[in-house]
Amino acid sequence: MATTTPFTYNPGSPIAGQNQSGSIAYGDTNLVNGGDDYSGNPGGKKWWMGADEENKYIICKDVSTSDWPTQTPEGDIGSVRFWGSAKTDAAFVLRVNTLPARAGLIPLDDVFECKDWLDTNGYWTNFGIPNPPPGDRQRFAIIDFYRNPSSLGSGYGVDNLAYSSENDTMYAFNTNTWNSSNFGNATLDNISSLISGSRTFVSLSADYLSVGSGYGAGSCTFDNDGDEVYIYAGTGISRYTLSTNALNDSIAVTNGNRGEDVRTSAFDDVTSKYFVANGQYLNTYKTSPSLSLSSSINLAPTQNLATVIIADTVNNSLCMAGTNKFTFVDPSNSSFIGTGRVDVDVVMNGVYSSTSENYYFGVGRGGSPAVMVIDANLGTVSYVNLPVSGSRGAVNTKTTIAYDSVRDFVWGMSASRNLIGVDCSTNTVSINSNVIFEGTNTAVMPQIANGKIAIGSRVDNNSVKLYDLELISPS
Repeated sequence: MATTTPFTYNPGSPIAGQNQSGSIAYGDTNLVNGGDDYSGNPGGKKWWMGADEENKYIICKDVSTSDWPTQTPEGDIGSVRFWGSAKTDAAFVLRVNTLPARAGLIPLDDVFECKDWLDTNGYWTNFGIPNPPPGDRQRFAIIDFYRNPSSLGSGYGVDNLAYSSENDTMYAFNTNTWNSSNFGNATLDNISSLISGSRTFVSLSADYLSVGSGYGAGSCTFDNDGDEVYIYAGTGISRYTLSTNALNDSIAVTNGNRGEDVRTSAFDDVTSKYFVANGQYLNTYKTSPSLSLSSSINLAPTQNLATVIIADTVNNSLCMAGTNKFTFVDPSNSSFIGTGRVDVDVVMNGVYSSTSENYYFGVGRGGSPAVMVIDANLGTVSYVNLPVSGSRGAVNTKTTIAYDSVRDFVWGMSASRNLIGVDCSTNTVSINSNVIFEGTNTAVMPQIANGKIAIGSRVDNNSVKLYDLELISPS
């Protein structure tokens, strides 16, 4: 039995009891035989039954002149027009790209870009609605971080992201531009106010964080209140206060203790200390009343790591992991607590789940993305491989991750570029979504921002894509 949706052209106020998308009013999807009767013309409009949606993706657009050809006896009085495709991603993308309104435009690459374009241009489609399965979800928003509109080279891509929930502000960092002439710290506030399908360009000088002369971009860590941000940029450390938009302190880092391969850093609110690590040293800085180097611990004798990551401070310990070993360090005195072995190709970044009391690291293992789990109490190590989905080739060999405290999930990217949710209570894959990361640069750290996950890209217009996690995995 056919499953259809009724439509009409309605540029004015929504019709009571009906749905509205752009200038199209539509009813609830119903069975043709036994569905609601629209012959009474609700809202004083002539309604048209759409095509069978059982095995097709349907696209609908209003015809404002109300002269589209229809079946007799009505005549050429149609106020909506329909297109259809097979119910596959490839067919849907092809159908959207061949719409008359897209003639001469650059082809869209994936279903989510197609859905965005349809929504932005006043079309209706059954792709992703109603109640689509997890993964068939619309992109929430797109943020383009540029120094200025003419600076679109690869040197301006997004390498790191950080989010302050206290100030609802997102920071995007480009660690390839460590100098004052190429600002790499772009800011975007009011994340929660972004509208579905919107595109925002961050390009003015006022949109950039002043981090001190010559310090440029780098690793970013917030204090526990989310108002102060500490930025490590290879040549220096800056402390920036969000509530006053002021750089209130900075310190140069000498060659003897800076290290060039810093991945991230950590802040300990109990001891008011800021920690920065590279492959050789863990440096501890006092944060009050002013930034100053407090102590340094040589990691080389026990670590011998090419990469060191600080995940968090918990159980009176910092957890760092590299390609050979992991180490727990006491933040109060920067002393070793213990070490253990790991079996990975590369370590990207780490997070901590206070619910499961585990550290999680995004890694590459055996040439494929995985999540490494380190028990914070026992020091045991396990791995969660991120599955490949769909027909896309395996292009990613590693992943970065973000922690979702609402679901107690860790989110990462599979080799096929799908967003994967790992349940921290079971350390198993819970969500294998169809949300696709449109690039191959897995060094971009995702961030959770007000219920949305932000994923950076250097390939797709140097942009950051936001997806609504509630739609991907309802809490």
